[in-house]
Parts: sequence; C-alpha cells; structure tokens
Amino acid sequence: MRLGFVGTGSMGGMLVRAFVRSGLPDVEVAAYNRTAWKLDRIIVENPNVRKMDSASSLAKFSDFIFLCVKPADVLTVLKEIRTSMSPDKFLISINSAWSLSELESEVSSKVIKIIPSITQEALSGVMLTMYGSRATPTDRQLFEATCRGISFPVVIKENDVRVCSDLTSCGPAFLAFVLQSFASAAVRQGGIPPQQADQLVKYMIYGLGKLFVKEGYEFEEIISRVSLPGGVTEAGLKVLKPAMEGVFDDVLTTTKHFQGQHTKDK
Repeated sequence: MRLGFVGTGSMGGMLVRAFVRSGLPDVEVAAYNRTAWKLDRIIVENPNVRKMDSASSLAKFSDFIFLCVKPADVLTVLKEIRTSMSPDKFLISINSAWSLSELESEVSSKVIKIIPSITQEALSGVMLTMYGSRATPTDRQLFEATCRGISFPVVIKENDVRVCSDLTSCGPAFLAFVLQSFASAAVRQGGIPPQQADQLVKYMIYGLGKLFVKEGYEFEEIISRVSLPGGVTEAGLKVLKPAMEGVFDDVLTTTKHFQGQHTKDK
C-alpha cells in the first residue's frame, strides 16, 4: 500500500509522521511539498519517507493520495494530478470547505474526506471519515483498516462535519485551555509550582481518558463515583454548573458561523 501526501504543513506533516510511526506492514509513505525545506525537515527525522518532485508524480506513485493543502490551493493541485487519478485510486481530502461531490466532479478516482486531529500524533483519537459515492464497502474496510494504525475512524454524515470536528479536531485545544486554566488556578490558590500543577492535571486527564475508553466509563459514572454527598467535589460542582451553563453552546455557535480559512477560490 502506497500512501502519498500532497502538503506537509501542520496536519499533513503530522499524518506523515503518524503513519511512519504506526509500523503498518507493507505500507510505503511518500510526500510532496511546494516548500521543499518543510518536507526535508520531516525526512531528516523519518528517512523512510520517499520525497517526490511534484504532485503529479506523487499521484502516479500512490494508491491513497492525501490532499493536505489550503482550500484555495485545492483546485490547482487537482488540475495537476487529474490525469493520474484513475478509478482504482483514492483521493483523501482533509478540507471541510470542499464537498465530496465537488471533489468527485474534478477527478475520476474514489473520494474520501477526513478531518484528522492532533491526537493522531499519539496514534490515537478520532479521525472523522466521510465517503463519496464511488467508495464500495470493500474500499471502506480497506481505508479504515489502514487508518486504525493511527486513529479510531468514525464515519459521519457530511452535513455534520462542523459540529463533529469541533468535538474531535478543535476539542483538544478547547480542553487544553480549560485544563491550563484549572492548573493556573491551583498555582494561584494553592501556591504550588506551575510545573507540578501542569503535571498533575496532565496525568489526571491521561488516566481519565483511559477510564472512558478502556474501562468504558460514562460521564455520569465518573461524576457520581467521585462526587460524594456533602463532599468537596460536590461543592466544587455547584460552582462549576452555573459557570459552565451555555459556555459551549456559545463556542459551537461561534464556530458554526465562522468562515475564516474555510473558504475556497474556484
């Protein structure tokens, strides 16, 4: 299986590193980046990555072509690789701005759209997955089996991509901010060193994640197990509940209407 990546910026580079580290058998990783030094930096640390000299040569070489460029650059790349995108190949886009149907109108290959997460850097976390009309059940099984080496693929409806990506892709930043605020408050109120507060919170969230995923705990189970009647946790929750009321509703409303980088020039 040959995985090719056009674009090795933040997310593209992360995916390249993740697939190399995954140790998947019989998988070869190739990459092309318009700014050569960005790719060279990745290859220094991952010498098994094959460097390609153009997007078209990468498309000819690869079975799965991951399109990891800015929305405004997508059409330029598609025009360059179009003749190499045969029906047996897969085009995988990480751009939410381009719909599956729009991508299928540009190439004859099978089309998949994904929303990766920084958690793939740790070979973990959710990879949101959406399939175009040409992907068969066998194609889906093949793609998901490949991606399980670095993530937990979850198939969603394309119309749900914004709110789902807030949870899985933006979510790490949102929760990191909340946890950072929690640790900073402990420094101010308890006088402990910042490094110690950060370490305690990081290992707490690591253990909590294992309880959710490996042990199958639900949110309410954790709350009820820790929060005893009349106890300190219950007192703290009484402060949190009104303070958190509507906070994430406002966050999701803001991201829903945000355009910013999610535009394309066609």
